[in-house]
Parts: sequence; C-alpha cells; structure tokens
Amino acid sequence: MNTRKINKTIELIDSGEFFTDEDAEKELQEKGYPTEIISVDSGEHLLPRHIIGGVHFFAEYEESNPKDIDYLHMACDCALYGAITTRIELNCKKVKKLDSGDDENIAARNQLLEDCNRLGNLFWSAGYAFASRVMLDLGNHFSNLKNEESGALAQGFREEAVKYYCRAEHLMNDQPSQDIIKILYKGKGLEACGWSSLDAARADIFQYVSNPRIQALQKEVDAEMGKLEGIRKSF
Repeated sequence: MNTRKINKTIELIDSGEFFTDEDAEKELQEKGYPTEIISVDSGEHLLPRHIIGGVHFFAEYEESNPKDIDYLHMACDCALYGAITTRIELNCKKVKKLDSGDDENIAARNQLLEDCNRLGNLFWSAGYAFASRVMLDLGNHFSNLKNEESGALAQGFREEAVKYYCRAEHLMNDQPSQDIIKILYKGKGLEACGWSSLDAARADIFQYVSNPRIQALQKEVDAEMGKLEGIRKSF
C-alpha cells in the first residue's frame, strides 16, 4: 500500500482541490453513480467529491496485483456502492470457509453485518435489498451443511434477511429509493438482486421463517423505521 499516496489523496479530497463537487458530480453521472447520497439514519449528505474519491480508490484496488485491501477499505470509507458490495462478497466467502468460532470468522461476520447495515443506510431500498439477498444466500449455505451449529447460523442469517427485506419494503416508495434504484440498477428494480418483484422477494425470504417470528421481526423494523420518519421528512 502506498500510504503516502492515499493520505495525500484524502487531503486533496477533503480540501476540494482534488475535485470540485461540480466536477465530481459530472463524473459520477458519467459512471452511473448517484450524485447525491443521504444517509437514512442521520440525514447526512455525502459530498460528490468524497464519493468520486472512492471511485479512484476502488480503481486502485482493482488494478493492484496482488489486491491491496487498504484501497478497498478507503473506497468503502468514501461510501462507494461497488466497493462496499465487493467487501461484503469477500467477507461472505470468508464466513463460508472458516469455522464459526474462529476469530477471523467472527471478525468477517461483524464487518459483513456492519457493511450490510451501512449499505442500506446509504442506498436505501437498493442497499437493503442487496443485503437481504446476501443474508438469504448465507442462510441457505449453512442450512445445506446439515449440523446443529450450521442450522443455528442458517436461521440467524435468514432472520436478518427478513429484517433487511422489511426495511427495503418500508423505504421503497420514498423518492431517494426510487432515484437510487433507477441509477444503480438501471431501471431493473429488484431484478438486479435476483427477484422480479417485492412479492417474489417476500415469498423467497419468508418461506424459511415462522409466521410468529416474521411478525415479531416486522414489528421490530417498523418501530426502528418509525423513529427515522422525522429525519427522512426533513430531507
């Protein structure tokens, strides 16, 4: 990792000398990224120049050989969708391969959940739908291992899938969700996550969790999202 190069780039991004927000917004549009990202849980607006900084860090990561994970982490810190989803996929592979009690597995799971939450906070229904698919795939993976420990993990991941789905559904009609889905998913909606519609996603996800548990999880999410209603109305 070229620490000096990264630190210098961060300084330039923060100062606005690396990219003005106007230049950054233009480049983001050309690359098909949202030019405005508002965090669901805080109402914080991310500046285009920070997002485009993430594009450049992610390019450095993809071009590095061997892969320099520090560039990926910096791109994630800049809230780049492609970088966060890439790190999620890398951690999914670790979680599937390692023993569940292994320290590296626990660290990978923690970062995975943190990234899934952040993806939803930043990219609204698009992020939560992606997170739901990830959790469902992990649940199905561990279910196929057919032992007591993996069964418990499978259930935990499937319940997380339900919660992420409920959040995606809750935010689906908000304008930022519609705008982000249109940009990131090129108008495909949930098809980009492997589902033709919300109903198809619901049927796929909910089949593995009991109705009483689903209702409890839905209540939990409704209460959580209700607290954020005031923040979202202020955007």
